[in-house]
Amino acid sequence: MLGIYVGITIFTPTSSFIQPYQTTVMILFIVSSLFNLSWLVLWHYDYIFLSTIVMILLLISLGIGLMIIPTSEPLIKSSFSIYFAWICVALIANVTILLVKVQFNGFGINSMYWLIAILIVGVVISLFVLFKTHDILFGLVFIWAYFGILVKHMTATGWDRQYPAAILTLIIALVLMTLFTSYTFYINQFHLYQLDAN
Repeated sequence: MLGIYVGITIFTPTSSFIQPYQTTVMILFIVSSLFNLSWLVLWHYDYIFLSTIVMILLLISLGIGLMIIPTSEPLIKSSFSIYFAWICVALIANVTILLVKVQFNGFGINSMYWLIAILIVGVVISLFVLFKTHDILFGLVFIWAYFGILVKHMTATGWDRQYPAAILTLIIALVLMTLFTSYTFYINQFHLYQLDAN
């Protein structure tokens, strides 16, 4: 959030508020901040269902902001992109906790398979957004989050390799996301080179 505020402050001249999209972005930033604050309060008091609803609204507000920010505002767009990606990751975690909270039995399916399914959903979201937007920052956030989960699974202070299927899924996910993010970066650079050449 601080990064977004700094980006807006540095890169948006005072007179630019005449432009409608910048006014809208500022409003969305304020709205997303209120949603974030609401989520923290609801989470603190263990209102998991309501916190999940608020997080979805937060994600929507950030997504709208991300769509209307032009590429000519790189810092603001990058800040929203990173924030949006982290909220995607957090929402997946929030939904998982909600399912545990309501004692969802997984239709009799082993919880490990559900964990793997949730990890795969995260990968699909990451790759889909990368494919549609070519936003490598979004991919990098998911890589960082999955790497953190893998470390938790591998270390003695975490789950100490108790779940080899989850570890294998995480490794495959990291390889896929890293390859796809690297390829997207290459494509972006190639397009920039072509534009410079023209």
